[in-house]
Amino acid sequence: MINVPAEKISEMYDKVDRDLQNNIQSENLSTPRDLGEFRGEIPHDLDMLSNDDIANLMVKVQEYQRCVNSYLSDARNMKKVKQRILKGVKSAITIERGKEHVESDPRYIESDCALLYWEMKEEYLEDISKSASKSYQMISRLIALREQDLQQTTRREVFRKGGRKTYG
Repeated sequence: MINVPAEKISEMYDKVDRDLQNNIQSENLSTPRDLGEFRGEIPHDLDMLSNDDIANLMVKVQEYQRCVNSYLSDARNMKKVKQRILKGVKSAITIERGKEHVESDPRYIESDCALLYWEMKEEYLEDISKSASKSYQMISRLIALREQDLQQTTRREVFRKGGRKTYG
């Protein structure tokens, strides 16, 4: 009879998160602990940036979001594969050993850990994608506000020049 001790089950599930973090770091995705080159962060002095700097930042955020969404699609696809594998493993173990032994069988636990990994990665990437989208919206809003300010300044200037009487 194949059984996995409770300690081993815990180790197997704990390993999923460590593997996920290592994978995310190796793919150069943003985590709260990461520093360095651009990973989707918006500078604190966003409103002080020049229009050219804001346009460049907007392009970087958009490209970053595209990259994250690509990883997200991959994670969703792998999650589907792992769900099918787990279903098959569960069925095979049930036939081989009976329903009461499925969740303690190391083959089931290994497959479940693999599925858990991709579920967690999907959630993580969804959060990063949402954050990138919000950053893009914030930059877009700043551009709109600057355009409104420019239009108001132009109107005031036209009004000021057109409102004065000139005598010749």
